[in-house]
Amino acid sequence: MREIEVSPIFVPLEVQGERAGVLSMQRSDTHAFDDTDLQFLALLAPHVSIALGNAALREALERATLTDPLTGLPNRRAFNGEVRAALIGRRAESHSGHMKTRARECGIVTPPVRAQPDPRPRFAGHGGVTQPA
Repeated sequence: MREIEVSPIFVPLEVQGERAGVLSMQRSDTHAFDDTDLQFLALLAPHVSIALGNAALREALERATLTDPLTGLPNRRAFNGEVRAALIGRRAESHSGHMKTRARECGIVTPPVRAQPDPRPRFAGHGGVTQPA
């Protein structure tokens, strides 16, 4: 069995001061890299680390917008997104004039629209009555 010689370069990736991984380059030639290659990888590593950190922050933000902070359960926005995705998928399969029937087949029941209670705080004399905007 013939051994293959490999020249690797490794540079650590740090996200917010913690090790997140390693950026590496490898070639099958011996002594294939010089200091310039190492400098290039060292300059590239912080940019990759920033991209990894941004991706982690975006994922955490999306997760926070879809879950209740107290219970950790999916919130109304997550439910609405799932309903919308189900309806869009069903709409592609069927004619748009039959959407209510199709939604019922999917188990999605659309309740009648009801007036929402006034979200403003109630003060003495307010009584929850709203004026048209």
